[in-house]
Amino acid sequence: MLLTPGFLQIFCGYVETYALLLPGILLYAMSGYGAIERRWPLWISAGAFGGLAALHLSSINLAPSLGVLAIVYCDAEGAEGKRLARTLLSLGTAPLVFLALLL
Repeated sequence: MLLTPGFLQIFCGYVETYALLLPGILLYAMSGYGAIERRWPLWISAGAFGGLAALHLSSINLAPSLGVLAIVYCDAEGAEGKRLARTLLSLGTAPLVFLALLL
């Protein structure tokens, strides 16, 4: 029911992404919770954020939550030198997904 209005507008020639935005935010929240509990890697949350930002630029307001998630994730990581590098590489997924979807 949430996806139908967005796809109808795509069919009619107007790309409207509000129908995908709310399920995307739910996916981002679920992946963030999974990353905090160490069930999912951080790059999944960063990729979900990059996809959300490409869908609608107002979702860039969620960027501070990705920063907090990265800090919490980095604190729970293993070795000192590797955890910062792994966290920064994971955060690099967000701009890659953003640019890929916009292109």
